[in-house]
Amino acid sequence: MLTPRPLQPYALLMLNSIARQGLDILADQCTVYENNLKDPHAILVRSTKVDTDDYEADLLAIARAGVGYDNITVDKATERGIPVFFAPGANANSVKELVFASLGIAARNLHRSQQFLQGIDTELPNSEIDKLVEAGKKKFSGFELLGKKFGVIGMGNIGRLVAKTALALGMEVVAYDPHLTPDQWEESVDPGVKRVAGIFQLFKRANIVSVHVTSTDETRNLINDGNMADMHDGTILINMSREPVCNEKD
Repeated sequence: MLTPRPLQPYALLMLNSIARQGLDILADQCTVYENNLKDPHAILVRSTKVDTDDYEADLLAIARAGVGYDNITVDKATERGIPVFFAPGANANSVKELVFASLGIAARNLHRSQQFLQGIDTELPNSEIDKLVEAGKKKFSGFELLGKKFGVIGMGNIGRLVAKTALALGMEVVAYDPHLTPDQWEESVDPGVKRVAGIFQLFKRANIVSVHVTSTDETRNLINDGNMADMHDGTILINMSREPVCNEKD
């Protein structure tokens, strides 16, 4: 059932869970609703799709607690004069940590070794288990990150943090971002990062590739069999962007 809003203060419709610390900032000026409010003054959202046609004329603004706004009908909002905001950089450190957690799992085969261990019969004598582990563990040694060539596609807030961390771990970092001018690159990118001219060149050089781009028509299927043909065997590809950026079938 739709809830009518009060006249004052501003009525804020929250479509996804937001940290209490953030909502406390808005407490003096907004009443926060977590249900299907018919006519909010503002909408706060993370990943839920928002169609501005579903809301009445009092809607003044939409804010996304995340990066990008591909889940919001920005064109319709623009026609109605409704500004749409998002929070570039707000989750950059969190995503960076997920990149290197994922990389650690893949590089050292932690997922495969866990499956191997779970497949051992725990009813066996300890001596037999020890023999199985000793014989099997060599298959999961993986490799160290030190000295590996790390490629970053997209040098926004997240990409720059990822590149800087890779440098700190002793990797050689190359990156590609066609939207940064030479001056912007010099001002914002760590000088230890080598710029390459395109994805093909990046895949030819990198053992590990991490993708950090927005989801647009231009970036849909950006990673495909055409450019992946230049990858080294065993390259690790990490996509922390939107799903359509990588052609999953390829």
